[in-house]
Amino acid sequence: MLSDLSLKKPFKGFFNDKSESIAEIMERANVKAKEAEMMMQMQRKKIEGMEEEIQRIHSDANSEIDSFKTTYVKDVEDRIEKLKADASLKIEAEKNQLTNQLNAMLLDEVIEKAKETIKSNKDLNQQATSKVLEGLR
Repeated sequence: MLSDLSLKKPFKGFFNDKSESIAEIMERANVKAKEAEMMMQMQRKKIEGMEEEIQRIHSDANSEIDSFKTTYVKDVEDRIEKLKADASLKIEAEKNQLTNQLNAMLLDEVIEKAKETIKSNKDLNQQATSKVLEGLR
């Protein structure tokens, strides 16, 4: 019986220590479980907020796309109008240049024909010479 009593106290101490150790482990596990639960709830709230954030981002993107389209279309229309005006001015300038060239050619031709006519007709030649001489006096 002595041996039963002598073993009883160390076993009792061993089991008490184990019991306290297990209780501490359980308490830490409960604290960790509560922390994990709180973190999980926070993550759920973030995930729920993400859907709203995604919708807001889509809305902002669509708004920016519409704004870009409007601006781009206006810019293109303005460029087209400017190109039309520039082309019209260029055509008008080329038309004036060609008209001036034609007038110069026509005048040269008229002068050349007048010279030929005056050279070929003696009366006209004398009249032209006398008028030139009168103009010099």
